[in-house]
Amino acid sequence: MVSHPDKNGGDVLRASQRIRVAVDGSAAGFDSFIASADVAGTGLAVDYVSQRTGVPGTRGWSVHAISPPQRAMSFAAVLLSVEPAYQNSFSADLSKGVVRAWSPLTDAPNVAEVANLYLREDLRRAGPGTYQLVSSCPVCVSPFPSRPNLARPPVLKETSSDFGHILFESRLPLAPDASSGLNNVYEWDHGTLRLASILPDGTPVAGGAVAGGFRASGLFGAHNAQRSISSDGSKVFFTDLATSNLYMRLNGTETVQLNASERRAGADAPAPAQFYDASTSGSRVFFTSQEALTNNAPTGGDRKLYMYDTTKPAIDPQNLMYLSVDRESGQVSNDIEGVIGTDSDGDTVYFISSGQLVPGEPPITQNGVFAWHDGTISFVSLLQGDDIAEMSRDQGNARQTQVAANGDLLLSLHAGVGPTGYDQGRCGGSFGACRELYLYRIATHAISCVSCNPSGRPATADASIIVESGAGALSFTAHDPSAITSDGSRVFFNTGEALVPEDRNGVSDVYEYDAAARRPYLISSGTDGEPSYFFDAPPAAYDILFVTRERLVGWDVDDAYDLYDARVGGGFPDPPAAPLPCTGDHCQAPPVPMPPVWVPGSETLNGGNEGDSGNGRSRKRAKRCRRGRVKRVVHGTVRCVKRARHHVRRHVRRGLAALQKLAGLATAVRTGKDQEGNR
Repeated sequence: MVSHPDKNGGDVLRASQRIRVAVDGSAAGFDSFIASADVAGTGLAVDYVSQRTGVPGTRGWSVHAISPPQRAMSFAAVLLSVEPAYQNSFSADLSKGVVRAWSPLTDAPNVAEVANLYLREDLRRAGPGTYQLVSSCPVCVSPFPSRPNLARPPVLKETSSDFGHILFESRLPLAPDASSGLNNVYEWDHGTLRLASILPDGTPVAGGAVAGGFRASGLFGAHNAQRSISSDGSKVFFTDLATSNLYMRLNGTETVQLNASERRAGADAPAPAQFYDASTSGSRVFFTSQEALTNNAPTGGDRKLYMYDTTKPAIDPQNLMYLSVDRESGQVSNDIEGVIGTDSDGDTVYFISSGQLVPGEPPITQNGVFAWHDGTISFVSLLQGDDIAEMSRDQGNARQTQVAANGDLLLSLHAGVGPTGYDQGRCGGSFGACRELYLYRIATHAISCVSCNPSGRPATADASIIVESGAGALSFTAHDPSAITSDGSRVFFNTGEALVPEDRNGVSDVYEYDAAARRPYLISSGTDGEPSYFFDAPPAAYDILFVTRERLVGWDVDDAYDLYDARVGGGFPDPPAAPLPCTGDHCQAPPVPMPPVWVPGSETLNGGNEGDSGNGRSRKRAKRCRRGRVKRVVHGTVRCVKRARHHVRRHVRRGLAALQKLAGLATAVRTGKDQEGNR
């Protein structure tokens, strides 16, 4: 159990953008609408970090809140999704992150009244934390007026791997020559802020710019996940909004236009460029344009896919490579409808074309998925028109489809009859057919169905890797879960369909697909009446984070949604069981003996002295009889009677008989037996 047991009755949010796992599985981040633990501040939700401690006698994880202290938000701020929250992904070990704050976290006066971005580098340490201002204004001589950027707060685009370089957009003039009211691209370099959207001639972009190729999110929209900065921070990619030209800013000192024509004969008309992605190192950049930029690119209006090699000198005439080469003849149109993504090295890129590019493959009536791998194009699958919105980066929703680090592709389709021939059934909605997940292996060009029912029965429920359930009005970030391992050997997903006999609840459960065995395995129990959802996994997938209401361990004491870690070789003992209630005769306490019955007697017959009863009880001094009278026991009571010598013996005998009878009765009460031994 990763989340903490006492959450004040709140659920862990079921939002893929808000749950993250460290690369080694040692920590996880999650959110809740309810404040608990050591919370110091809140937005619409509270951010938490949980660390795997392994301390014996505990559940093995320790949770602390990381949301900074903030003042109350205005209604407009809530409506425009400007709530305080950590943006996009954290560092690989979850120790660093960038938070957008509604109220200031430092004493910088000029930006105190606007929303800002701050870097925190001690996320894994409990406490208030320390913050560095990222969206500073070193050129300001007076404060910005209150809330001028309410409708357009600063937006984090991406960071270098060590968070030493942070790329963001803002409409505020934070650097010399930056535009006021237009979108500027800024780079924060180890505490130094500079304008990144600068043209090759050294002048700032006049009409506004965006990092990468897509504008950051508007109201409630999703940010597009792109590699707009290299892992070491040396290369920054941005687009001039006025000309749609694509540029690379190198080491903060020079700028290169990436869509400049290298064509020698038959120059084509200039056309906008659309940046899609880059390799992790920034050595390869992928974009489309209708312009024929190379000698082998056809002229005309079709969009073409290009790769720019940034490792070559900018003056090299062969920086560009035309990728979407049509090897079929007589094709009417080969428009590139979008790019799905690339592997980490840029050796493989997946894209969508309206026409067939590979001889011998089936004709394309709508669109098809293709893979370019080191100069060779392969056909992957046919597409329906609606599936483009689920995959293409420029549609802003390319989240259900992912590319593994090794180049394998996890494909999400509503194809009716999928590429393996599986009947995807009917799930209603705008797509009609159920969504199923397919795995394409780049090494073998083989495709298999990840979420199809092994029985072969038609699908009855959608499969997915992204969940946004109960996220409310939270603003979206660019973080997406890793649903496919770096080597493509395993895939994690959700489905409401029972793919194994153990799944009997009829709601969403978490599954793992083993690519080698080509079969699914159940991760959640499959018996709980409430849905369970997969959320993230490290690249090697020794851990799987998922959320469920079910109490899967003894540390879980409520019915709220909790975050769990299914770990290879992991887990911790449940808390010691409480003693069971005692039942039966063997649980009863030993009988308590009854107190002895006190029999009153005379001080003379008890042998007691005056003032001492002889039975251990203190008595008052006995009263003397007047002259002519003596003490006698009459009917068990000591009285003063007239002296009568001839009656003495008879009264004594009667008194002794009465006392013996009382003593026998007392003995019987104590032992439970009479003089004959009867009970």
